[in-house]
Amino acid sequence: MKRINFTTALLFLYLLIVGLVTWPARNPHIAWSDYFVMLGATAFVIVLLRFVQVQRLRGKDKTKNGQPCERGEK
Repeated sequence: MKRINFTTALLFLYLLIVGLVTWPARNPHIAWSDYFVMLGATAFVIVLLRFVQVQRLRGKDKTKNGQPCERGEK
Protein backbone atom coordinates (compact mmCIF):
# COMPACT_ATOMS: atom_id res chain seq x y z
CA MET A 1 0.00 0.00 0.00
CA LYS A 2 2.97 2.31 0.54
CA ARG A 3 3.77 2.24 -3.17
CA ILE A 4 0.21 3.27 -4.08
CA ASN A 5 0.35 6.16 -1.60
CA PHE A 6 3.72 7.26 -2.98
CA THR A 7 2.45 7.14 -6.57
CA THR A 8 -0.67 9.13 -5.69
CA ALA A 9 1.33 11.75 -3.78
CA LEU A 10 3.79 12.07 -6.65
CA LEU A 11 0.99 12.53 -9.18
CA PHE A 12 -0.70 15.20 -7.04
CA LEU A 13 2.68 16.96 -6.73
CA TYR A 14 2.90 16.87 -10.53
CA LEU A 15 -0.60 18.36 -10.72
CA LEU A 16 0.42 21.15 -8.36
CA ILE A 17 3.52 21.98 -10.41
CA VAL A 18 1.58 21.94 -13.67
CA GLY A 19 -1.06 24.14 -12.05
CA LEU A 20 1.55 26.69 -11.02
CA VAL A 21 3.32 26.69 -14.38
CA THR A 22 0.11 27.17 -16.36
CA TRP A 23 -1.49 29.70 -13.97
CA PRO A 24 -3.73 31.88 -16.17
CA ALA A 25 -2.78 35.11 -14.38
CA ARG A 26 0.80 34.69 -15.64
CA ASN A 27 -0.19 33.22 -19.02
CA PRO A 28 -2.93 35.40 -20.51
CA HIS A 29 -3.44 33.11 -23.51
CA ILE A 30 -4.87 30.39 -21.21
CA ALA A 31 -8.54 30.79 -20.35
CA TRP A 32 -9.63 30.27 -16.74
CA SER A 33 -12.28 27.73 -17.76
CA ASP A 34 -9.75 25.65 -19.71
CA TYR A 35 -7.37 25.80 -16.76
CA PHE A 36 -9.91 24.47 -14.25
CA VAL A 37 -11.19 21.80 -16.65
CA MET A 38 -7.63 20.57 -17.17
CA LEU A 39 -6.89 20.48 -13.43
CA GLY A 40 -10.19 18.79 -12.64
CA ALA A 41 -9.76 16.15 -15.34
CA THR A 42 -6.22 15.41 -14.19
CA ALA A 43 -7.32 15.08 -10.54
CA PHE A 44 -10.15 12.77 -11.63
CA VAL A 45 -7.69 10.55 -13.52
CA ILE A 46 -5.38 10.40 -10.48
CA VAL A 47 -8.26 9.33 -8.21
CA LEU A 48 -9.41 6.77 -10.80
CA LEU A 49 -5.88 5.37 -11.06
CA ARG A 50 -5.69 5.02 -7.28
CA PHE A 51 -9.01 3.16 -7.25
CA VAL A 52 -7.78 0.76 -9.95
CA GLN A 53 -4.50 0.18 -8.13
CA VAL A 54 -6.26 -0.65 -4.84
CA GLN A 55 -8.66 -3.05 -6.59
CA ARG A 56 -5.77 -4.77 -8.32
CA LEU A 57 -3.88 -5.12 -5.05
CA ARG A 58 -6.93 -6.65 -3.37
CA GLY A 59 -7.26 -9.14 -6.23
CA LYS A 60 -3.64 -10.20 -5.82
CA ASP A 61 -4.16 -10.68 -2.08
CA LYS A 62 -7.17 -12.92 -2.69
CA THR A 63 -5.20 -15.22 -4.98
CA LYS A 64 -2.28 -15.36 -2.55
CA ASN A 65 -4.56 -16.38 0.33
CA GLY A 66 -5.56 -19.57 -1.44
CA GLN A 67 -8.95 -18.71 -2.81
CA PRO A 68 -9.64 -20.39 -6.13
CA CYS A 69 -9.25 -18.47 -9.37
CA GLU A 70 -12.28 -17.39 -11.32
CA ARG A 71 -11.66 -19.91 -14.09
CA GLY A 72 -11.97 -22.82 -11.68
CA GLU A 73 -8.28 -23.62 -11.44
CA LYS A 74 -6.80 -24.78 -8.15
